[in-house]
Parts: sequence; C-alpha cells; structure tokens
Amino acid sequence: MVELMLPASGSTASLREGHRSLKLTFAVKLLLVLIAGLVSLVVAIGAALLSRSSDAALPAAVLCGAGAFAVSMTLCLCVMSALGLTG
Repeated sequence: MVELMLPASGSTASLREGHRSLKLTFAVKLLLVLIAGLVSLVVAIGAALLSRSSDAALPAAVLCGAGAFAVSMTLCLCVMSALGLTG
C-alpha cells in the first residue's frame, strides 16, 4: 500500500511505501505539472465547445475556454501543492 505523506518544512515531497520513502525527482514533478496542464486543456476545450454549441460567438467561446483552463490549472496546482507534490 502506498501512503502519501506531507513533507516536513524544507524537505522534498515523498511517497512512503511501507517503511521506505520515495523522493519525487524534478522530472516526476514536471510530469505531474504537465499532466495537470493536459487535464486543464481538455477541460478548456470542453468548455469552449459547450459554449460554442449554445450559439456563442467564437471569441466568446475562446474566452470561456481560457477561463476554464485558468480555473482548472489553478485548482490542479493547489491540490498538488496541498498534497506536497510540487514543493
């Protein structure tokens, strides 16, 4: 069983498996941020398509998608930060 632990102040994020502690490298943290970006991009495209399907103008649909991307990316980064994955 893998247990997610919050890091002590000044230490790096770690995953604890039993009695072993796995440190997250910079590459893994970068991949997590990229995954958050891709999830946010999917949310943004969905929001833009839904906005466009309700007869909104193209600039309004793009703006709606951009807002959805910003909110989704912020939420993903806040959750990862709260879990200690980006610190």
